[in-house]
Amino acid sequence: MNSTKSKIVLMVQSARKVYCYFTVSPLFIKEFSDKYGEPLWNSSKPVLTVYELNGDEEKEIESIFIDAFADNWYIDLDKDAIDILIKLRRLLPDNTYIDIATSNKVTTPRMVESQDTSVYYKDIKE
Repeated sequence: MNSTKSKIVLMVQSARKVYCYFTVSPLFIKEFSDKYGEPLWNSSKPVLTVYELNGDEEKEIESIFIDAFADNWYIDLDKDAIDILIKLRRLLPDNTYIDIATSNKVTTPRMVESQDTSVYYKDIKE
């Protein structure tokens, strides 16, 4: 399905909290309904799936069922200093997912100061 008009944007709120906002294109809903039928859209559930990134590997951290009318969400994380992305999806009654949009990647900061207390100077003369 063509989800080019649907989007999700992810932003860092703090070391253990991120915020996302999203839109689902009416075109995507029409394509979904044409392919699977309108009753399946109504019986499916919107889900935000959070992935931790480690190189090219995506590890699912959690899936969050959201309100059907939501267009943004705050997500609490269990750890800090990680690379994550989020997928906006629909969970069908047979427990399969249809992807709608994938967010940008963000890196959350550390909760504590760095143990490296070294001071580095850079010569900025031309």
